[in-house]
Amino acid sequence: MQPTLVVQVAALALAARAAVADCPHAAQRRAALDAAGATRAEIVARAGGLRVTGRAGATRLEVDGRACAPTAEGLAAIQLRAVRAGTLLRVEAQVPEDTPGAALELVIGVPEGLPLQVTDGSGALEIRSVGALELDDASGELIVEDVRGDVRLRDDSGAATLARITGDVRVEDGSGDLDVSDVSGSVDVVQDGSGDVRVARVGGSVHVGQDGSGAIDARDVGGDLRIEHDESGAVRHSGVRGRVSLPARR
Repeated sequence: MQPTLVVQVAALALAARAAVADCPHAAQRRAALDAAGATRAEIVARAGGLRVTGRAGATRLEVDGRACAPTAEGLAAIQLRAVRAGTLLRVEAQVPEDTPGAALELVIGVPEGLPLQVTDGSGALEIRSVGALELDDASGELIVEDVRGDVRLRDDSGAATLARITGDVRVEDGSGDLDVSDVSGSVDVVQDGSGDVRVARVGGSVHVGQDGSGAIDARDVGGDLRIEHDESGAVRHSGVRGRVSLPARR
């Protein structure tokens, strides 16, 4: 066996042992719903990563989940619920809060452009190619891209990236950097606790209501730029076609 191959096999073996140690009890959780005629989907995810992707031509909502727990009893308590009520599709991860280390990783495919309402607990989050989005996220890095409609985001902690949004964006952000780019409408950052705020290539106006700590950088804004209150951090702007209103420095 070649030395390089030996190293690769050893690395894979170590990774496999680490995965078993991190997740001693694991099982698949799957579900599917007929999405023909559906107008909206609600997704409730708890501990564990979440990835939602809109798929061209899809007529079903499909969920592929991996449950992980430190005990067999904890694993049995992790369930996936998927139901349809009229034109509403609903997916809910059921993860016991009294079992440390319990999680349900979810990969969900939906019809492209379907509007979503998502509530997420902890873990990395990715949403792409969906319709109008309302997202409430507790913690973990999040990425939202290619949304056909408005985006409403409430994020407690973790870096957030929003890109290629056909509509308006409204954000209430706790901690972590916020990057917003390529928005056809306006951007309203109602509140940002800490972390940098970067906004670029916005068709409408940009408004920042309350900013705690961290820099604000706005570039290529089609409308006005208005920043009401900035506690600390540099403010930079360029390419703003409308009026610029900045808070007075104390």
